[in-house]
Amino acid sequence: MYTEFEKEKLRLRELGNQNFVDYFKKLADKRKASNYDNWISALHYLEAFTKGTLKFVDLNESIFEDFKDYLLTTKSKRSNKETLSVNSAVSYFNKIKATCFSFN
Repeated sequence: MYTEFEKEKLRLRELGNQNFVDYFKKLADKRKASNYDNWISALHYLEAFTKGTLKFVDLNESIFEDFKDYLLTTKSKRSNKETLSVNSAVSYFNKIKATCFSFN
């Protein structure tokens, strides 16, 4: 009844309405050992930035730039007096970006 192109468009529309934060959380929960802590930290900053809701369809360059700026200026969860370290910000940003581009 639908062409392959139409089916793909419908699939992408459905995926686009899913919550990226929930998807990232599922992936973080699958991590093991010390890597798990890093993923969970990235999740906490993502949740704070998005207030827990960010649809895949809303992911764009502007959102990524805003999130990167947020990470580079936000206070560390470990100390309200210091900003998040650049290494941590880069690590968290790369996890979020890679997750977005690996989504099928």
